[in-house]
Amino acid sequence: MTETPANSGYYFGGYGYNGYGTNASNGLGYRYESDSGAPAAGGYSLSDIEDPSRMMMLSEPVSNNGILRGYGTSYIPGDRHNGGSNVAHVDGHAKWYTKETLNPNKTSTWSDRTHPAWPYWVRKPSTTTGY
Repeated sequence: MTETPANSGYYFGGYGYNGYGTNASNGLGYRYESDSGAPAAGGYSLSDIEDPSRMMMLSEPVSNNGILRGYGTSYIPGDRHNGGSNVAHVDGHAKWYTKETLNPNKTSTWSDRTHPAWPYWVRKPSTTTGY
């Protein structure tokens, strides 16, 4: 991981995947091999996502660790591109957003479907759980 430019607080080389959503259950989930080496089953089909043109899949988090989630301070989209971040959505299109649009300012897990950032983070934004 490289801080670019030096002492800027921005780290080069990482996108985060929205595996957690807002509560570790309503994001896209993690699908990787288990410790035993067995492949993980599952994943979500496009029809499992209520609004694929809004839900984030990838973005550039504040920290360079491959994680993106809608709570905390290290895993939210950053502001390294003119005060915002580039986002790849589940449907495949990409768009730039301000940090404020995507950041729910929540330090712990949350379920508030009236929050403006809710549809960007969860699979089923019309539900109270997001899944």
